[in-house]
Parts: sequence; structure tokens; C-alpha cells
Amino acid sequence: EQPKRRRNLRTAGLVAVVSRHSGKVLAGAGPAGTKVLTAEPAKGDPTQQWRAAPAGDGWFHLEQPKTGLVVAVTGRFDGAEAVLAARAAGADRQLFKAVAVPAANGVKLVNKGGDGRVLGIDNRRKDAGARVLLWTDNGGSAEWFALVPLP
Repeated sequence: EQPKRRRNLRTAGLVAVVSRHSGKVLAGAGPAGTKVLTAEPAKGDPTQQWRAAPAGDGWFHLEQPKTGLVVAVTGRFDGAEAVLAARAAGADRQLFKAVAVPAANGVKLVNKGGDGRVLGIDNRRKDAGARVLLWTDNGGSAEWFALVPLP
């Protein structure tokens, strides 16, 4: 269920990062640097809960509060860089900015170290377990997310 209102990232608490394309949520588990993030059905699990930790100039770390892990761009697959959970190190490849997509009632998550590249759902898949990758912004719905406040 999508919220009727959106919160500013700087004041938001925990959020689910929901794919506007599939309705699945961003999920990551496992030791730092070993788990490719995937889109999964919402279960309320701590691996599906995120906080936007401000890093200045509108950039933020997308952090799992329970584990202290952040979304980071560290690997490659089919020309796109896989998004993995890793310990925060302040690197540009761990920083994101939410850019509004009004037509989708959501945002694109732009990576600071990715030369304007954005997060997206691999091959526009809608099934559970689809990988979350980084690629050149093509304006497609697989790149649109909603940051849904959690209780």
C-alpha cells in the first residue's frame, strides 16, 4: 500500500524503498560486501528497512539501521554495476540523491560516483529476487522508486 503523503528525506525515519515498476521493496542481507541487493515482496524485515543518512548537498547514504550497512556500488554485471550492502566509508559510490519523477509519484536514486547513473530493477523484472543494478538513466519505469515511511 502506497502512502498518500511523502516526507522530506532529511526528516524521514525508516522507509521502505519500493519499486514503482514491480511493487517490490529493496532488500539486502548477509555480511558486508557479499550480498547483491534484490527486489522482494514486503515482509517488514529489518533487511528491507532503510534510513536516508544525510551526507551534505542533498546526498545521502541509504543505510540499514539494524545492521549499519549502506547501499554501495561495487561490482559489475552486464555492463551495469551491481548494488551491494557494505560498511559506510564516505565514498562517492555510497552516496545517492533522490530526484523527483512527478509522473511516477516517486524518485530516481542517482549515484554520486556513477556519473549520473541511477538504480534500477534488472531487465525490468517484476518477480521476487530481481537484482538491483546501476545503469545509465533511460527514463524507464524500472528506475522509479517510492520512499514509503514505515511506522
